[in-house]
Parts: sequence; C-alpha cells; structure tokens
Amino acid sequence: MFDHAILAIKIPDQVQGPRYQALMNHPKLGRLLIFDPTNEKTPIGQLSGELQGNYALLVTPDGGELVETPQLPSRSNGMVRTGKLQLEPRGALHGDIQEVRYGDRATYERYAQLAVKSSKDRIKRIEQEVSHSIGMFDITAATMLNLEQNEQPFGYNYSIAAPA
Repeated sequence: MFDHAILAIKIPDQVQGPRYQALMNHPKLGRLLIFDPTNEKTPIGQLSGELQGNYALLVTPDGGELVETPQLPSRSNGMVRTGKLQLEPRGALHGDIQEVRYGDRATYERYAQLAVKSSKDRIKRIEQEVSHSIGMFDITAATMLNLEQNEQPFGYNYSIAAPA
C-alpha cells in the first residue's frame, strides 16, 4: 500500500556535485534524483531518513516497477556539538557551544523552531538539550544559524554559565 508521492527527476550525466546525494541509476531512464516535494525543509538532493533504502513504485508511461530508493551516507545526517568550556576552581562552569545539524536532524529542528510562536521561546529548544547534561545553568547568549536556508546545515551558537 502506498500513501505518499515522491518524484524521480532525470539528472543529466554532466550535473555533478555533493548536493545531489539521493541519486539512483535506472537501467532504462539513467540517473534519477529522488525528491520529496511535500517536505519543504528537506533540500533538493537530500531525502528524509524514512524514505531512504525503502521501496517506491516508479510510474512511467510504460507502466510501473518497484525500485529501491537511495540510502544516503551516514555523514549526511547527524549533529556535531563543539564546546569550549572553562571549569573554575570552585566548580562554576562557563563557555561557548556550537551545534551543527545535518539531514533529518536539521529538518526536525527547523520545523520545531518554526512552530514556536514567540521568538523569546526559541531558546527553550537549547535549554532542553543542555538540561540533559547540566542541572542548573543559564543561557547567556544564543543565535540560530540557517533557519530559512534549507541548503545549509542548521545550527545554534550559545553560551552557558553554571554555578556549580
């Protein structure tokens, strides 16, 4: 049973680049880019995790056939968190953290941030993440990167201070 429509876009051989990861080679049709136009936060060339390595019905004027969708490399989805922190002699901790999210992790975070009604509440997403590692803390500065630029990784830069 099929409940979703995705596109297979014919890509000429001369079109190359790291942007086009969701490619498959079809014996008759050549290079096809698999794309989900219903997911407006996943950039063209990418494919959400639940659609990767799955089966789809490829419909052409000659009929249909079941094809396996591409499985993107693991580096195309995930998060990298880098911090420069200083631990004071009495136990206070402060520093700067940068998070960069790719693939589904970026898409999920963009949708979550766009659903927030007040810009003041956007910091709560960062607080939720930090609270898994540190009990008492304050976010002293925060910026969001590439909320609307789907072709770029999504990210946060923030500073924290914890008394102990």
